[in-house]
Amino acid sequence: MKNKISFAYGFLRITVWLASRLFYRRFSVAGLENFPPKNQATILISNHQNGMMDPIMACITAKRQLHFLTRADLFKGKLGNKIFRQMNMLPVYRARDKVADIAAMNDDTFNTSYDRILAGNVISMFPEGSHNNKKWIRPFRKGIARVAFGAMQKADYQKDIQIIPVGIDYTAYTKFRGSILLNFGKPISTLKYADLHKKDPARALNPLVKETTDALKALVIDVNDKENYEWLIQTEMLALETHTNGDLNNGEHLEQLGGFQDFLAHWDEYRVAKPEAATETADKAKRYVSIRQKLKLSERAVWDTGQKCENIVPIIGMALIAPLILLGAILNVIPAIFTRQFVSAQVKDTHFKSSITLAIGIVFFGISWLIQALILTWLTSWPWSGPIVFVASPFIGLITIQCWQLFGHLRMVNKLRRLAKRKNADALALEDLRADLVTRFKEISKTADCV
Repeated sequence: MKNKISFAYGFLRITVWLASRLFYRRFSVAGLENFPPKNQATILISNHQNGMMDPIMACITAKRQLHFLTRADLFKGKLGNKIFRQMNMLPVYRARDKVADIAAMNDDTFNTSYDRILAGNVISMFPEGSHNNKKWIRPFRKGIARVAFGAMQKADYQKDIQIIPVGIDYTAYTKFRGSILLNFGKPISTLKYADLHKKDPARALNPLVKETTDALKALVIDVNDKENYEWLIQTEMLALETHTNGDLNNGEHLEQLGGFQDFLAHWDEYRVAKPEAATETADKAKRYVSIRQKLKLSERAVWDTGQKCENIVPIIGMALIAPLILLGAILNVIPAIFTRQFVSAQVKDTHFKSSITLAIGIVFFGISWLIQALILTWLTSWPWSGPIVFVASPFIGLITIQCWQLFGHLRMVNKLRRLAKRKNADALALEDLRADLVTRFKEISKTADCV
């Protein structure tokens, strides 16, 4: 079997790559040098927190085209079956699909995946099995071992199947202009398990699953303390502020991820070593988050208030470019409204909101910019007016969005400052709790180094 290349995949990859740079404020990639070269038999595994956005982001980042094992209900219609197969997807059938001879059909899918791997393609998998908007790694399913060992066995254990873990981290799952990090880990060789798998396939399963699980956990935020998950995630900026290496809130995404990983590891030790102090800290943190949400303040606004950031400079800057901001709103408000209304009405599962917003946005904004460009060309009779407007519209729109978000942020900062000046009980409690938590978090961060 030859290396399978999809031209439709390649075309859409370019389109989505451009759109993702507009959708995300910061798009960071780390460890891409770990991705194996062309023709290396490869399996890519990732955490699965954000529905279709996870495979989309992996597709536009990986150096080679990816092939996915996908739930079979997407292939029901003739058109859907043709499109998804053209996009390198293979159907995996479940009992709920109610198809005849499900075992034989899945055997055919897995055999095809073995052939593609051995031909030098990359099979991409989500070993957790389903998506979940929580920053922790769930137990792996058996699929990863079945594909890896199945391909090895088909090659008579003479070919190394390399498994590449990639951790995906979002600052906000559904928020437009959030940040994303794709963190590629080092390849895991499966040859070391060849002899064990020959003797006892069942015994080879656990060590492979453990190694791949540990490798993926090292690349993402993996909260062990599920009971205190919400306040731990909500106070990430505070944890980065109190890091032993200094405040990391203005650092790179990868640096921030590592800093929060450190804090969570120290927190796990701290709550074992000092359970009473940990309980007291958790209670204060929950109250802090509750008050902050009651006042409708972001953690960034509270942090900036503490940094004594001046607001006059950005306000003057926005006033100077007000005409550009207004133009950006005029050019982009209609497709923005259509996209928001469509997603709100049609997408009920929050796991799919960001990916559908990205896809629908490409269509609505693209059509809107094209129509505006054609109208302007017709009105001005200048052939270059249309192309200029079409190219400039997304960038002017980004300026407008950034200014609008900055304006909202400054409003929250000024709101908190006014409340504190008026001696508002909630604002004063928020300030006192944060000061106390800073002290406690510094103590937690100084807990004996984790083994």
